Amino acid sequence: MKYSLIIILFLFPQYIKAQKSLQVHVNKVVHIISKEKISYLQVGSHELIMAEIVLEHPNLLRVKALKEFEGESTLSFVSAGKLYSLPLSYGEGEKNSYLLEEFTSLPADLLLTKAVSKQEIENTCMKLLGQKKQASNSKVSKYGLKVQVKNIAFKKDLIFVQLELKNENKMEIELEGFQWWMKDKKELKASNHQEYQIHPQYHYFELKSLPGKSIRKEIFVLPRFRIPQKKILQIEVLEKALGNTGRKISLKLKPSDMKNPIQL
Repeated sequence: MKYSLIIILFLFPQYIKAQKSLQVHVNKVVHIISKEKISYLQVGSHELIMAEIVLEHPNLLRVKALKEFEGESTLSFVSAGKLYSLPLSYGEGEKNSYLLEEFTSLPADLLLTKAVSKQEIENTCMKLLGQKKQASNSKVSKYGLKVQVKNIAFKKDLIFVQLELKNENKMEIELEGFQWWMKDKKELKASNHQEYQIHPQYHYFELKSLPGKSIRKEIFVLPRFRIPQKKILQIEVLEKALGNTGRKISLKLKPSDMKNPIQL
């Protein structure tokens, strides 16, 4: 039995040594495949790295270099309660796809920053739900669905955004999810257009559907940031449907919408 184990270790070293870094290239897309949904994603430099969760397959992450670079950037993401943080370097790399099990991880609770615990975040969400004061009036209505930002709150290095969703249809609306984008305020030429996705670190209710003739609330927790003057924060609510036929409703926040947050 002892000798058999030695032979296995000799023949299959790739199952023992975990992957700790990743090489990316301008001419090659690298995919990371997870068994569970990838719930958070952040890159060190949006100018150097393109990284996104595939909308049709949220357990699939694709990464690509936007230009050649020296040194390192970083890629951080969460799946199945684990945080993966990988150094990225420029190069051809050995493979085009990797299984998530090939990388080392840490408990994802570390993502909620050292300054704020998960319990404190949940308590803050409950306080925000109890607020009578309405700090924002940004809203949109489409397809019988009304979406409104009810409140925005700051706590330490986090932003809490409370949404209210009203389904005026008789039928239930199934939700594919929510996406957050930092975009240019004005449409620019494709060569100048810059946008990047922001991924909330936590959402309180984890809404999956809206029953007919109902009102539901949701709170998203994001890393603290500001909206530049020539940008907008676009919140997209995606309807779940077969293929790519689901409808999308978009709500835009301007820099002025972030000026009077509730301090919790």
